[in-house]
Parts: sequence; C-alpha cells; structure tokens
Amino acid sequence: MQPTETKTNLGSLNDKQREAVVSEDKRLLVLAGAGSGKTKTLLQKLIYLIEEKGVSPSSILAITFTKNATNEMIDRLIISADQTGEYEKLLFDKRLSKADKDKERFLQQKKINGLTV
Repeated sequence: MQPTETKTNLGSLNDKQREAVVSEDKRLLVLAGAGSGKTKTLLQKLIYLIEEKGVSPSSILAITFTKNATNEMIDRLIISADQTGEYEKLLFDKRLSKADKDKERFLQQKKINGLTV
C-alpha cells in the first residue's frame, strides 16, 4: 500500500455503522446524536467506495454545511492515508498557527488523488 492510500477499517465500526458503510443502496439516511460516529461512518463509506468498489474519487460529492466540517473531513481522510502519523501530530501541535495548518492541509490534499475542495 502506498503512503497516500487509505484503507477501509470496518473493524472500528459498530454493527449499524458497518451496515451503512457496506450498504448497496443509492440513498441512505443515517440519524444519530452528536458524537455517535456519523462523520467516521461517512468517511469509512467514502474509503470503502474508493478502495473496495473501485469508485473514482472524482465521481463522489460530499457536502458539508461549514468550512470547519469540511476541514475536519479532509483532515480525517488525510490522517487515514498517512501511515507515518506525522499529519496528525502536526494538527495537534499548538506551536503551529492556523495558517500553517491550513497550508499543510492544502499540500497533503494534493498528494491524495481526487481529493479536492
């Protein structure tokens, strides 16, 4: 596996999350409370579609309501692709400014084929 590849991690999901990830339905509604793992489930679904089903990342559209939510999803995708763990360390480095983190996010995004904002 190349450093910029991601991997589906179905083992980290509960039964309902796993069911949503592997569902073949074209439309799927996931209702759950805050902190229950909806974003994690969505990201695993995206990874599953790309890795397991061969869907081109450029044919997937994910929409969020805020820039913060967008950045969180991008960060999680980058973290799942970064086998070194360096990007996650960078995100939690309190010495780095938001601008520095945004710049690194942009650079990391370019490394993952098909990940655009």
